[in-house]
Amino acid sequence: MARLDEDDVASMKVVELRKELKRRGKEVKGCVRGLRRQVEVLRRRTGTRNKADSMDEREYERLKAVLQKRLKEAIAEEKGEDDKSQEGQHVVDERSGPEPTKEEPEKRKRDAEAISDADKRQRIESNQPKHDKGYSEAQSTMDVDNSGGQDARGQQVAPSRSVQPTRPRRDALEEVALLHWDPSTVSEPKWNAELVEAIYENEICGNSVAGERFRKGMRTLEMTRYLEHYLWKTLEVGKTSEAHVASILHLVNQKFYEGLEVWPSLRDRPELFSVFFQKAVTIMQSAPEAPSARQIQERCSFLLFLSNALASLEEPMVRKEVLRLFGLPLWHHIPAGRRELEFASHPTLAKAWVSIEKREAKRARNRTGGTGISSRKLEQEPVAATLPSLLDLYWRMLLMASSPVHNKMGSDLKSIADAYCQYFMSLMVDMLSQLPTRRTVLVWSDSNAVLVGSRHSKLYLESSRDNGFRRLVDRATMYAGFGIDAGNGEPLKPDDMQAAEDNKAFRLQQLLFHYWKDQHGAKDLALAPVSKIQRGEALRNFTMGLGVPELGELACAQLRILGPDFARAILPATHFTNERDLLATVVVEKFSTEFAPLPASAIAEKMSLYPDEFDVGDPRLTDTIDRRLLDAHKIASAADSQVLLPSAFPKLSLQYLTMEDYLLRHLELYRLEAAAAVRDDLMECLLRMQPKARDDGQVQLLGWARMGLQLQGMQMGAVDPPKVGSSVPAGVFASVQLELASARSQQAKYEWSKLRRGDIVYLVELHSKDVSPENEGSWPKSGVMRKFGLRRLRGARLLNDVEVSGVNTLKIEVSLDPSQYSRDLSQDLDPTSFHVVMRRKGKENNYPAVLSCLQQMLAGEGVGERDVPFWLRDVLLGYGNPHGASSPMVSARSPDVVSLDFGDTFRDEEHLKESFADVHGFDVGRPLPTTGNRATGFFCRLSYKGNEASPYRAEVYGNNETIANFGRGGKEKIEGVRFTKAQLMAITCGVRPGLTLIQGPPGTGKTDVAVQIARLLHRNFPKERTLIITHSNHALNDIFAKIAGKGDGSDGGIAQRYLLRLGKGEADLKMRDDDDEGEDDPRMLSVQTFDELDDARSLGHLELKAAKQGGANPATLDNAPDADLPHLQSSTNLFLDPDSGFGYDFTRQGRIDHMLHRRQRLLQQVAILATSMGFSQDVASTASYSCENARHFWTVEVLPAWEMHLKGQDKRNCTGQDPTKEPIIFPFRDFFAKIADSLQEEYSHSRAEGLRLLLESSEKQLFEYIHSIFEDLEECRPFELLTHASERGNFLLTNHAKLVAMTCTHAAMRRSDFLRLGFFFDSIIVEESAQITEVESFIPLTLQKGGTRLKRAVLIGDHKQLPPVIRCAVLRRESRMDQSLFARLVRLGVPSILLDKQGRSRPQIADLYRWHYSGLRDLPHVMDELQYKRATGGFAHAFQIVDVPDGHEHSPAPHAFQNLGEAEYLASVFQYARLCGHRRNCISVLTTYASQKQLLRDVFARRCGRNPLFGMPADICTVDEFQGQQNDIILLSLVRTASIGHIRDARRLVVALSRARLSMYIFCNFELFSGCQELSPLFQQSKHLPLQLDLVPGERVDTERRVDELKAGSQFLVENAAAMHSLVDRMAAEHWRGTQSEEDPWVNKSLAATE
Repeated sequence: MARLDEDDVASMKVVELRKELKRRGKEVKGCVRGLRRQVEVLRRRTGTRNKADSMDEREYERLKAVLQKRLKEAIAEEKGEDDKSQEGQHVVDERSGPEPTKEEPEKRKRDAEAISDADKRQRIESNQPKHDKGYSEAQSTMDVDNSGGQDARGQQVAPSRSVQPTRPRRDALEEVALLHWDPSTVSEPKWNAELVEAIYENEICGNSVAGERFRKGMRTLEMTRYLEHYLWKTLEVGKTSEAHVASILHLVNQKFYEGLEVWPSLRDRPELFSVFFQKAVTIMQSAPEAPSARQIQERCSFLLFLSNALASLEEPMVRKEVLRLFGLPLWHHIPAGRRELEFASHPTLAKAWVSIEKREAKRARNRTGGTGISSRKLEQEPVAATLPSLLDLYWRMLLMASSPVHNKMGSDLKSIADAYCQYFMSLMVDMLSQLPTRRTVLVWSDSNAVLVGSRHSKLYLESSRDNGFRRLVDRATMYAGFGIDAGNGEPLKPDDMQAAEDNKAFRLQQLLFHYWKDQHGAKDLALAPVSKIQRGEALRNFTMGLGVPELGELACAQLRILGPDFARAILPATHFTNERDLLATVVVEKFSTEFAPLPASAIAEKMSLYPDEFDVGDPRLTDTIDRRLLDAHKIASAADSQVLLPSAFPKLSLQYLTMEDYLLRHLELYRLEAAAAVRDDLMECLLRMQPKARDDGQVQLLGWARMGLQLQGMQMGAVDPPKVGSSVPAGVFASVQLELASARSQQAKYEWSKLRRGDIVYLVELHSKDVSPENEGSWPKSGVMRKFGLRRLRGARLLNDVEVSGVNTLKIEVSLDPSQYSRDLSQDLDPTSFHVVMRRKGKENNYPAVLSCLQQMLAGEGVGERDVPFWLRDVLLGYGNPHGASSPMVSARSPDVVSLDFGDTFRDEEHLKESFADVHGFDVGRPLPTTGNRATGFFCRLSYKGNEASPYRAEVYGNNETIANFGRGGKEKIEGVRFTKAQLMAITCGVRPGLTLIQGPPGTGKTDVAVQIARLLHRNFPKERTLIITHSNHALNDIFAKIAGKGDGSDGGIAQRYLLRLGKGEADLKMRDDDDEGEDDPRMLSVQTFDELDDARSLGHLELKAAKQGGANPATLDNAPDADLPHLQSSTNLFLDPDSGFGYDFTRQGRIDHMLHRRQRLLQQVAILATSMGFSQDVASTASYSCENARHFWTVEVLPAWEMHLKGQDKRNCTGQDPTKEPIIFPFRDFFAKIADSLQEEYSHSRAEGLRLLLESSEKQLFEYIHSIFEDLEECRPFELLTHASERGNFLLTNHAKLVAMTCTHAAMRRSDFLRLGFFFDSIIVEESAQITEVESFIPLTLQKGGTRLKRAVLIGDHKQLPPVIRCAVLRRESRMDQSLFARLVRLGVPSILLDKQGRSRPQIADLYRWHYSGLRDLPHVMDELQYKRATGGFAHAFQIVDVPDGHEHSPAPHAFQNLGEAEYLASVFQYARLCGHRRNCISVLTTYASQKQLLRDVFARRCGRNPLFGMPADICTVDEFQGQQNDIILLSLVRTASIGHIRDARRLVVALSRARLSMYIFCNFELFSGCQELSPLFQQSKHLPLQLDLVPGERVDTERRVDELKAGSQFLVENAAAMHSLVDRMAAEHWRGTQSEEDPWVNKSLAATE
């Protein structure tokens, strides 16, 4: 039979694909299967696995020719040069044999239809590459109907009678991968120069600088691991070509661009990186005089690679090679005189220069085999000559980029030259912004006038302020002007910087006076004040009077700042017409402060808090797809070139120059991120409001928007004068009237009327010209601002609540941004001419607080040398010893003996010994003696003595329970967590001083560790305060609830009166008693109405509970009549802990009410004590009137009575009297008699030991209880003296609370208040630190003045899960804004503790993500408990990947993807689970796209929400939103069918897989996702499972079947979503009829129907 080639199969698909989608899918499978069979035939023919070796030359040449031919055809199709492509035609290769007969297609079709799941599994086991996005887009094109519409990329497709499918482009490239580097077919790939050259020329190089990023071939090569499996493995010394090296450069840059890990895959052979880098440097150094477009592109790629490498200096192999390019050998290319000046200023550099010169000479001799090498030859060595050669090319490209063009070829070269200039300047920014490279590069660039020449180049001067090159030059100039000591890298203070500038000008004056004397007026300039030279005008006049030789003598020989030939390369690229002007400009700008960049504080002051029209219209903030849409709609088409150019944004890196640099970068990026979010909301608002110009020049709004109102009028108010040293007003105020009638919805009107003080609104001014939108559906994110005629955008903050004046008018008083107001006045703009007011959701307007914090810090209001602890400062900036701030290192500076009371951390002695079994010198001491009372619990104190043979010693003791602590909390000791060794190490380090990083994989107990650290800090350091920070309110409530529920202070917990929770999420805080689930605990009263809440505040929880139950108040005192004690009328059990009598409101006001309520109850006990001691009712009332009176009563009556009693006992003991004949009566006997009655009545069932405990207590212990009453009253006394709620709240925050919890957003919003009040803390615990942006993690460290008080910083997170959420993709990709402080510290090498045992998921689920964490194991309970052993009722397997071939992705908007087939399938599975008895709150539905989440909610609401049989699941959200949460059953939709999407990110994949406790079911397109290398660990776990959903019909949720058990014949495979839907319908019908038999007749029917 004749063999069919790929084109024959494609032609067959044309016929079949028009009939049925299912048949088309099977035809593709047959094609792949046939290709695999051909490969197997070749393998058997040669008897070896390596097809590259077994293939004969003729066969290889044939395949190579076919490959090149098809690649060229594909490129021609993409360019539009071959519009009449071979659609629907099959072309048979001349060596492939005769055409197939008519019977062969039929036979192949039957073979394709016979493919089974086993065939799919066989392809997965062989890791066969699957079709990439290009192939999927071709498939999507085939699906377009005759009516037209949108293709897979969202672009319009014109209607046509028929759309013929095109041949898949990438099949040939995937075939090459299968033959040459796929691990399943090639064991040892062999290097083939022709193959590498062909792939590079056709797939990688492209026709533009950065166009390779978006080429589909690059995606295919990256998906098939061309870099790791072929290029890197075949890299050898002497056998690499330029195409080989350039291919590696491009693919590494591609991985960085997509956010994938690069270095781990290359780390197994680090010696190859040196080979590769040296080869790349050698190639890039040799640039011809007239480089071709390809050579320029390769150097652009090399520059981008260097930038990426500088961001990866934590990799040893990268750091070793890359930093050599920017080391001292670079100074071979600066004038010798300048070098001598630098060595004179820094002698240590001179010694290093000699050493490096000798070492480089030795390396050169070893490479050349010579006996010696001259200094001139050293300059030509790659380590010294690479950067100068790139600079030479830069000057030529700068000239080319500013030259006029006359044809398309010249235009292309100009674009490439402009790209090279931007890439070079981007590298300059990276080099100048890091200390390891700055010291040498700054001197080298200054000696070659790189920045001066760039600022005066034609390209710079002719560009607008938004031009990328101009922005990069300005940023490089700013970094060059940072005040950094060149010797030690320490930041210079403003006075030191000014002194340095004065010394530089004074040196110039000395030279002028010595060499020039009276020539050209040099003497007057030499004797003038230094400020005259720094102003620049006098120096400019002097230099313009000199000739070229004189200027050269001054600059090169005397000042020694320039080389003799520097102007030869620079002058053609600049606007100067002669060398004299260039030399004069360089000298003037060197010594004049007029051209110095602004300091960071001035830059921050000029930045407004709110984005303006330039920010929201910034074309740099758009991504690739949006920029292409811009060109399609002819909007801001110039922005499309930005796709090919580097970003001019600041970048977050490992290291920062100074604290100002750190803050300034974050300020700019955070502001840009806020601008992108505001821009999207503004677009939607304007699209809905439909502004239109009227004939009179006014703007009319044809539509309306919920978030926008028309502005009626605006009047300016007061303008406060500027503060000292500032140029902008201190405050600008205005009054705004809004037309409420423009909101056509009552809900919208209500929302506008509920605006409160502090809310943010935006004032929008539109042009009076025609502003109606064109093509609303295009939504280009930058040009749409101009299409609507946006002229101005200003932000404002409300000064008070909205005032409703009239029926349709709202009046608001606002505070405008002073910077924006000043800019408007300078441009003669009317500050009141606005048309629209827009609002946003409150939680989306928190960014001004963060920006304000950063501005205040940069302005000098915080973050000085004293505001960050000395042990943390260098680590934050990325320098010094990474271990220097860790707990052991900082603790080592303290005394040798360290003792920590671990309280109830250890469950028992066995747990203690087991935890320290591996510690040398560990010893368990004897238990501490008790005082005769019973000891409860197991408590331990650990001591460390570094100078003894047994340094670690544990002292075990019991917690002596007495009457003094029995009732304080109303419950016994809570059963604690059995911490693992890793958790105990984390707890130990967290309690000790220093920085502690705790990495917690999913389910490893990060929150429990944080809770125990907080408890132990309070136990060991009760006078100190701990601050807890989280990213979300959900996480904060979780950790806070555990802290509040863990004891009451008597057993090592934190008493609830010392807890304070700040922020608006406290309403969601849910407290739960771990002992009795809250039913019998009097503190767990549920208050459901506001009336009940008021009753609870006045009566207390116990009495309210009794009132609800209809019983009497158990706290009624028989001996205390209401008439005598009127303030006891609403008393509860007064002998319980006063903390337990008043709710769980942990807000500031709630804690104030709690302390006042506590005071009332304590004073009631004082009154009872007074009456029991025999005092009258008047005395008792007076003693219990206030805390001050109670204190007096204690001093005058109680304490003397106790002392008298002790004296009587001592006297009796001395005289030897018989205690039985003359007993000394305990003065407080009657008081505790009342306690005994109360305890017996209250705890007769639950705590029968209470009475016995009271009787066994000694008199001393009983007196301690009385003493504690008056001590607690002293804590309440300030709340009695302070009358205003604000004063009480401030005292609570600054003095009383010992544990304060808040979110990072609240910390930023209230930072100024904290500093004003003098808030302080000693320890900080940051939960979810890997999900918090770096600046939001940094701000909480600066909430107190003088950060030296901070002793401990504990960061808990997992950088291997999802990073912080950044909405703007450009900032996330280019600026690495999603970098967290936790992740950066880990990259820097700061020691971290890995929690290595998980207790969330059953082992079968944990295996899905265990590969991502080294050494992750399971806790015993997930292997032993019944719920983890038992199978999920109704489902055959705990985990399964379900193939959904009939689901197809749809993109309703850019970056939004939906899959209706998967949504319907998930709804049916949820219904099935509910019919099996699973609770709906135990099931969560997740997806990877927000658009799919909305679709899922609609589908579930329609099918399940209104049906009482099903209801809605617990959650329907995205994977990103569900991070940190869990549920028993997870249903996951991967959505995509055309390309993999962002699930390729291993971090997102791990988060998705680790949310399930018991079961996980993934619904996806199996053929697509199984070919992704990043997902291969997941698919390896499922290779033994069917692709169809495997059910166990008739099984209920309480099944006794084990998870690994399956009875023969009990399984039922669901064919597709339709079958699942039919199955659920039958089950629901049977359920409602109630006729379901024990044999499940619906199962038999469904099986029969299927068969």
